Amino acid sequence: MSRAATAAKLRALSPLSVPERQGGHKRFPSRDAGELAAECGRISQAPRSACLESPPGLFPEKPVGLPVLRHAASTSVLQEKSLKARGWNALTADDAGALAKAGSDRQTLAAQYEQTDFWKNGERAGLIRMKRENAGTGAADAVYRMAAAALIKFPELQYNKNTKFHSTLIRQPGGACLLEDARTRNTAPPVDGRKYIFVTMPDSTVRVCPQASGGNGHAQVSGYAPYVKYAGEVIFEKGKEVSATRQSGTYLPPPENARELSGLNCEFIDDFQAFGRESTGQAAAAHAGRLD
Repeated sequence: MSRAATAAKLRALSPLSVPERQGGHKRFPSRDAGELAAECGRISQAPRSACLESPPGLFPEKPVGLPVLRHAASTSVLQEKSLKARGWNALTADDAGALAKAGSDRQTLAAQYEQTDFWKNGERAGLIRMKRENAGTGAADAVYRMAAAALIKFPELQYNKNTKFHSTLIRQPGGACLLEDARTRNTAPPVDGRKYIFVTMPDSTVRVCPQASGGNGHAQVSGYAPYVKYAGEVIFEKGKEVSATRQSGTYLPPPENARELSGLNCEFIDDFQAFGRESTGQAAAAHAGRLD
């Protein structure tokens, strides 16, 4: 039987040409089913090239060659993903050049770090500097480098303007505050009794962020600013700050003139931990003599 005749025969016996169904499956006369199975078996034993060259329309819904091609393609993709996951892909000349340039840029930037006053432990009048990690306090080395990079990349701002992990404190008439989200620009009052970390920037802007385990720290809130006015923690009640601390391992602010430097209209206490981890603003404020 010629190949064209075989194709015609299979199309005639195809399930698509049998409208009857039984139990959700298409039903065949036993003779047709046996003949179809025999013909499919013969084709499955043919060389792969013959399968791939089968006339179009042999099986309208599932051409014989398609599973072979799909398997080959999926295997190739899996192999490629595996290589990428293990970092075994060979680099092209362009890739190698880009990596070499990136490495050179990093070395250049690292050399510039060492030339900054900040890297040399320089101080600035009226500001406190980020402390380098030492005996459990200060910023980790990676954070310290990002602060130096902020000085180099943003010399006018003195902080990284692209980090937006904070809200800006906006004081309203009467003393109440709103917090403006740096990313969305939406404003909302602070949550009563919630502990926020704050950073007072060199321009006296106060940035805050809810304090949470594993959350953003003072370095992220400040945009990795090497120098700030003050930093610590604050609690609000009814939109107003009621108590604050100078707890910041990144900047280690001094106890003197905390209220003036921070720009917060409240008393400073040593540590909120005195009232328990879930302390409330009322308890902290009462301790500071702000409430009855």
